[in-house]
Amino acid sequence: MLKSLLKTAIVALLCLFGINTFAQQFTLTGTLSGAPAVAKVFINYTNTKGVSQRDSAVVTAGKFKLTGDVNQPHMAFLTFYEPGSKALKGNTSFFVEPANITATGDYANIKTMKFSGSVTQAEYEVFQKEMLAYNAKMQPQQDKYTAMNLEYARLKKANPDDNKLARMAESLDSIREILNGGSQKIVRAYVDTHKTNYVTAYFLMVYQSSWPLPYVKSLYAGFPAGMQGSVYLKTVKNYLEDLEASSVGHLAKNFTKVDINGKTISLSDFKGKYVVMDFWASWCVPCRQSSPHLLAMYNKYHSKGMEVIAISDDDSALDAWKRAIKQDGIGMWNHILRGMDRNNRNSLQDLDNVYAVHEIPTKLLIDKNGVIIGRYLDVTEDALLEKKLDEVFK
Repeated sequence: MLKSLLKTAIVALLCLFGINTFAQQFTLTGTLSGAPAVAKVFINYTNTKGVSQRDSAVVTAGKFKLTGDVNQPHMAFLTFYEPGSKALKGNTSFFVEPANITATGDYANIKTMKFSGSVTQAEYEVFQKEMLAYNAKMQPQQDKYTAMNLEYARLKKANPDDNKLARMAESLDSIREILNGGSQKIVRAYVDTHKTNYVTAYFLMVYQSSWPLPYVKSLYAGFPAGMQGSVYLKTVKNYLEDLEASSVGHLAKNFTKVDINGKTISLSDFKGKYVVMDFWASWCVPCRQSSPHLLAMYNKYHSKGMEVIAISDDDSALDAWKRAIKQDGIGMWNHILRGMDRNNRNSLQDLDNVYAVHEIPTKLLIDKNGVIIGRYLDVTEDALLEKKLDEVFK
């Protein structure tokens, strides 16, 4: 009797803390109406080793079956291809977990597929219902944004120096802020009422750098210990650790890069100076809007020992990078690229990773001894940077 009670208690605890040590396989059985005799479906998911895996199956007479090993709920992606070709038919996503899951839908509209059998997917659909209603309401704004974005791309290709581009970019940013602001409210409302499920863990990973740091820390700490080892919360944990290591009071990590003029520079070269590290990009409107203010501070304090190292997210757009520097009149300070590696998003050669930069503009102020004494996000905090510089140079 005691052994039986003990087993029951252990199973209950494992369920409570989100650990599944028994069933670790999912089976996805799908039915698609209107499908051709033969097609191909691929699934991308994270296996029990924490590694991204891609499996496939043949869709025969509208039926398919996929299986794989997973030990926790997470977002998986289905991609369908036309028979006998590499032409993409459609794709969709859902929360996979160790369970027997059923998918049904219409081959003509893959994105509307319905899933059953996944508890986490059912929880996610509570959020999706709210988001679909919001998207329907905001469709006119979305259509306006899409049309303007296409026109912006056309103009930029025809004449990169067209004066209309800056105004159009501002308008696009304004519409995007409206659209994103509404969707963010829906996400936050869901998270605040579902604080410890895997859907919230997913949202926490997606928005970790956008949400206030105290809020992110509080949400992360609220998850059971077993869930903190999940694929999404591991990412959040790493983000918080990296951010802590590059926060105020910590020694700035040294780096060596080749600048825009082909000269090798290191952060350590500037010891004895106050250095503003400006993370920006040629395509970032707020970054470009911030340049005149930073230039004014540079002109005011450069003779007293202020330097600027501008770190651009333009690794794949060198001409645009150089053109923006010329247009903004900021060629007098140090310019380098972040070093983004599309094949290794976690590369420590990428300065965005080194300094936990997940949004631009971001500015760091480094003192004479290489210690970070200020971290400033967005143009709204430029005044705080100026105030700090006034203090150190008074």
